[in-house]
Amino acid sequence: MPEELTVVDADQETAWGAIGTEFPLWQAKEAMSQIEKRITAQTTTLGVYETRATTLLGWLSAEIIATATAAISSLLKAPSPVMDTGTTLILAASVLIPAMTSAFCLAKVFSSKDWSLGGVDIRWLMDADHADPSELEVLQEFAKKGLAGVSANHSILLSAYKWLTLGWKIFLVVPVSALIVSLFVALVK
Repeated sequence: MPEELTVVDADQETAWGAIGTEFPLWQAKEAMSQIEKRITAQTTTLGVYETRATTLLGWLSAEIIATATAAISSLLKAPSPVMDTGTTLILAASVLIPAMTSAFCLAKVFSSKDWSLGGVDIRWLMDADHADPSELEVLQEFAKKGLAGVSANHSILLSAYKWLTLGWKIFLVVPVSALIVSLFVALVK
């Protein structure tokens, strides 16, 4: 059972803040304030993840277009004694496969989300049949729904971070893959 709150003289009450019967209402209001701050921070974090993914996708687009264009132009011109069709395709694949894999992972950062912006459905507030409703009860219900939204957003952020990190790591593999395959092709030829 929770401890009883100590009642103090009226002169001391302002030093202690909300106490006694006033405390639950303050608690519900503070919970709502903290939920709003948390959702704002989560929304900012999601925006940062999406910005990073967009930047990497821009670089990948350039890599993919340049590699595909070079490979196609090499395949369309007269055969070269240095670069036969197989070599051209292998070199192109050494860039295109990891680049497209990275792009796929980064695109997952933008997948459809059931993102909570806080608050509750206004119809609940307007249509619900509350028997002797109070500000405290409504705020407590808002806080419960807000906490569920914070939790759902957290799961979405974890997933977005996982895809962003994986896409970034594969992005870093692109030049390494191209270098290793190029060296291998040069040694074999």
